[in-house]
Amino acid sequence: MDNMGNGIRIWDYSNSNTVTNNTLRSNNGYGVYLSSSSNNLVFHNNLVNNSNSANDNNPADNDWHHPALLEGNYWSDYAGVDSGSGTGKHGTAGDGIGDTSIPHPTDGFDLYPYMTESGWLMPVNELNVIQAQTDKSIYALNETVTITCVVQNETGCNITADRVNAEILKPDSSVEWVIMAEGLVGHCNGTFTNTSLYGTYDVTIHTGKTGYVNDTAEFRFEVSTSQVSELDTGAGTYPSISGRHTGTIKPLHDVTNISKMYTYPCAGTGGHSEYVRIYGNDVDVKGMWNGYRGDRHHIIFQKQFALLADHTYNYTIETGSYPQIHHTTILTTPDGEITCAEFVDANGKRYDDWIPAFRLG
Repeated sequence: MDNMGNGIRIWDYSNSNTVTNNTLRSNNGYGVYLSSSSNNLVFHNNLVNNSNSANDNNPADNDWHHPALLEGNYWSDYAGVDSGSGTGKHGTAGDGIGDTSIPHPTDGFDLYPYMTESGWLMPVNELNVIQAQTDKSIYALNETVTITCVVQNETGCNITADRVNAEILKPDSSVEWVIMAEGLVGHCNGTFTNTSLYGTYDVTIHTGKTGYVNDTAEFRFEVSTSQVSELDTGAGTYPSISGRHTGTIKPLHDVTNISKMYTYPCAGTGGHSEYVRIYGNDVDVKGMWNGYRGDRHHIIFQKQFALLADHTYNYTIETGSYPQIHHTTILTTPDGEITCAEFVDANGKRYDDWIPAFRLG
């Protein structure tokens, strides 16, 4: 309705009406005019360039936003900001509802004005943080922590955010921040080195992108005096390709209570292993990858087991995309010796100097 005296007029004890899904534009009087009426609901309307947006001689008796949906109207003269300072479901920036200079246009009116015309019809752009984790759950004092996550949009597609930061609450209640870097689209990682206190570290991943509802993810890790029993090849390098690795493991110390294997991914990727078997000297255990759900870089074994010092065990590891690789025939680490018998890549090419970067623990 446009170019009229009043776009919509409800008066003289006309009560319990719902005014919705109207565009009231360039009217010479009021966009919506209520007088001497009550229990009316006015929401999801566009009030655009009217001489006066609205009138209500007793707005406390009417609702200028939907009280359950917490959604109001679009007002072309609204000058507030979608800052994320609203309450409830409107406590995040970018949700399309104004959070400042409310109610609009004055007391008793719209507490949830839309930022764009017909904003209630527009899909809400959302960021979702998934697979937020550290490379392990328990660390030694002063050990470096690797933090990773994946950022997606509301349809589940990886997306580049304007910012991804990790807030770390330390055991002494002080806070440090890690700026996360993006590798492949949506895959972010960062390192935290100040593990100088024993105790629990709480991590919150914060994301932000203009025009999107932001998201957070929370998890924690420990810095403990407990001795962690593991066998670690350490990080590897490029180049990398999926395939089947076989070789041997000979620990220099007992590695007990092994329950999972971590595969070092190339930076910013979903690098992982899909299958592992370790066998020999009365050990024969297998594990399968659980997909991109949860802790995607780990494989959980069917049962806990131990590898004994100076005993030789065989391994078969089938890697997926982008694992880190040690390009050597024999790898010697503080935890033991790992050899490559053969690596057959996804194209059928054979090598004798590719060892996947992994950690058993």
